[in-house]
Amino acid sequence: MFTISAAGVSSPTFRWQWQQVGAPSVWINVLEGVNSDSDGIVRFTATGTTEASVAVFRDNHPQGALDVIQALRCIVTNSCGSLTSEAATLTVVTTGDMNCDCVVNGLDIAPFVKAILDPAGFSGCDILHGDFNADNEVDQIDVSGFVNCALTGACL
Repeated sequence: MFTISAAGVSSPTFRWQWQQVGAPSVWINVLEGVNSDSDGIVRFTATGTTEASVAVFRDNHPQGALDVIQALRCIVTNSCGSLTSEAATLTVVTTGDMNCDCVVNGLDIAPFVKAILDPAGFSGCDILHGDFNADNEVDQIDVSGFVNCALTGACL
């Protein structure tokens, strides 16, 4: 979730925008609901696009992804005019993606097991992609979260 604060003599309005990776000079309005990249592929959904806080979520679509977002910004407008916030970078950690191919599937099982059995010998992605209970380690407690993620796509 991204949040901006604004105060003034009249109630401000908010318009969130996103910048697609590889298109640094193009800003696209974040739409309430489904958002697509420049090729028309559905990538993410958003809520609160005209509020002080916006939330973006990976779309439950085969090519849904948040890593297409390079940055977000907000245009705040009131009776005195408009101001555009500084761009905020979005960093995406794909929980469950243990081999860094941007997909959670059967190819992540062996690296996940390696992360549990030999954390010191784990190489490749960030080992915390397997941390489903947010305790900053990958262990047996994370197994049910990983299995649920791999089978259902519920990887938050």
